[in-house]
Amino acid sequence: MTAHRSTQSARGLILIDAHALVGGEREDQYGAPLDCHTSIAEMWAAWLRRKPGLESIKLTAEDVCWMQVLVKAAREAHAHKRDNLIDAIGYLENAEECRLERTRREERERRNTKEEAR
Repeated sequence: MTAHRSTQSARGLILIDAHALVGGEREDQYGAPLDCHTSIAEMWAAWLRRKPGLESIKLTAEDVCWMQVLVKAAREAHAHKRDNLIDAIGYLENAEECRLERTRREERERRNTKEEAR
């Protein structure tokens, strides 16, 4: 039973560590996840559009988050590092935050448009 509790504690700690990083230090350094990852998506898409066959590619903030998870997975496949897991969890949390924030902003824009039309 002690080993089971220890495993649960380790799992919980990694989630707490990832959440603290994403919701605190990283957001303070880089701004809101939707804005930061949208900016990255625009830069990556601009780069990729210069490649033959990719001229119409579009990326979202969520795409950036998922591709960063893949970077962490590739690193983890090479060698285990707890930081890979924390960062991957953080990027997944950011993906959800981006989706939620986009929905909030779209809803706010619809309300503002309705109010302006009155």
